Amino acid sequence: MNFKKIMSVAVSSLLAASMLVGCSTSAAATTTATSTGSASTKDVSFDKIKVAVVLNSTAEVNMVAENYLNNVISPLLNIDFMFSEVVSDASALTAFIENAYAAGCVGVINTAGSNVQAAQAANDLGMYVVNNSTKYEEDVKALPYYLSNTGTSATLNSEAYSQALDETLKSGEKHNVLVLTGAASLGSTSMVEAAKGILNGLKDKYSLTYSKDVAELAVVDAQTDVETGTDMKVTIFPGVPRGADYASAVSSILQTGTYDVVISTISAYSYLSVAMDEVEKAKNMDIKFITQDNISDSMTTAFNSKDATGDSIVNAIVCSSMSEQWTFGAIQIRNAMDGFADAMRPDGNAGKILVRPFPVSSAETYNSLASNTVPASFMTEDEILNLCDKVNGDATSQTLSDYAGNLTIENILKKFSK
Repeated sequence: MNFKKIMSVAVSSLLAASMLVGCSTSAAATTTATSTGSASTKDVSFDKIKVAVVLNSTAEVNMVAENYLNNVISPLLNIDFMFSEVVSDASALTAFIENAYAAGCVGVINTAGSNVQAAQAANDLGMYVVNNSTKYEEDVKALPYYLSNTGTSATLNSEAYSQALDETLKSGEKHNVLVLTGAASLGSTSMVEAAKGILNGLKDKYSLTYSKDVAELAVVDAQTDVETGTDMKVTIFPGVPRGADYASAVSSILQTGTYDVVISTISAYSYLSVAMDEVEKAKNMDIKFITQDNISDSMTTAFNSKDATGDSIVNAIVCSSMSEQWTFGAIQIRNAMDGFADAMRPDGNAGKILVRPFPVSSAETYNSLASNTVPASFMTEDEILNLCDKVNGDATSQTLSDYAGNLTIENILKKFSK
């Protein structure tokens, strides 16, 4: 599917969407999927179903994923999607799930946290639920309608950050580093591991000796100057963006002119690009920027534009596609509604589908991933169909997990190379 076509849907119209936004309302009862992959001889008809998606923000990465579900997954798997407004508290989450049930939804992809509550609320209504989160909820894993947690592999996230740091800071010259740990202090597993990967990467690369254990430093809940045993400065700034205060606080730190590297465990470009540009111009300095992010229009611009010093605005991202994660959620709900719920729940419990994040450390590599030939999910339509049990009756939670783990940057670029 053409990525640029997906991106062409106006983001502004999505931002104006109301609480219950659905996609195609075709009256057709079924859609026929013909795969040209391993199931090439099978023509499969999917009954139409409706799935709710709980949004945690209107960030561009979510808008890309929303477009992808509506434009690719909806016709491919015969799923109508209903998207919420931004849900920021537990009561709004429950209210949306109840409204979605009343509107005919049979499943929920929840991106807004409150995973236990989402699982319980959906289960009480007989709706299948996938939590888009790394954190696995042991307390409710046995609920029969709780299919899985689908998120970023925490361990691989740590490795990806360490690699992105190493590939970006190649010269061996020492730097002063500001580490933005996001929700690590609030218990976000993927961000804790990302912060540990950053701190361990700096420690190994520059032979630093921390006075505290990395696991302790990764979850500090206040701005912390790390004792490094050298004259190299490493400062941790925790927290997630909430309005202008976050950017203002980070900007104040950068305006000291001390830090020439910023590494973020959250998607921070949209919040910090202006502040970083102002500091680079005022201080005549180059700030290397590594952040979590996805393939998007704004990131394409960032990789292919130069800052005041002639360097790329963004030097590297750790990429874990939201389109990919939401697609796995849609596949699981599709399979459950087609009678294969047990295959999605190993040993009678909610499964874990952990996608592989990977570092993208050059404009050339980024542009290859953002090309016309690479879908936003990094998956072909045939591959998606062959993860559906009506096409491939052997698909299980482990099948999906193994497939997700094999979506390396090398395999993606090889698969879609011209």
